[in-house]
Amino acid sequence: MLEGDPNKPGPFVFRVKVPDGYKIPPHTHPKPERVTVISGTFNLGMGEKFDATTTEALPTGTYGTWPAGKKHYVWVKDETVVQFHGDGPWEIVYLMVPATVVTSVG
Repeated sequence: MLEGDPNKPGPFVFRVKVPDGYKIPPHTHPKPERVTVISGTFNLGMGEKFDATTTEALPTGTYGTWPAGKKHYVWVKDETVVQFHGDGPWEIVYLMVPATVVTSVG
C-alpha cells in the first residue's frame, strides 16, 4: 500500500507483483479501475469468459482505465508489477459462470 486504504472512502494507491502466467478470472469493479504497468506485461481481455487469445498486451509504462461494471480478465507475461489507483471503497466482484450439467444416457 502506497497511500490510503482501498477498503475505505478516499483515494488509494497500491502495487502488486505477480509471477509469470498469473491469471485473474473475469470480474468487475463497482468503481472505475485505473492501472499503470510498472514492469512486465499485463494482458487485458474484456467479457464474461476468460480467453487468453483475445487479450490486449499492455507493456511496461502503459496506463489503462475502464469504467465501473466493465467485465474483464487478466493474465501476465513475465513477473509483472502493476499499480492500482482510485477512490475507495474498491473491490473485485468475480463473475460466477453457471455450472455445466452433463447428463449421460445409457
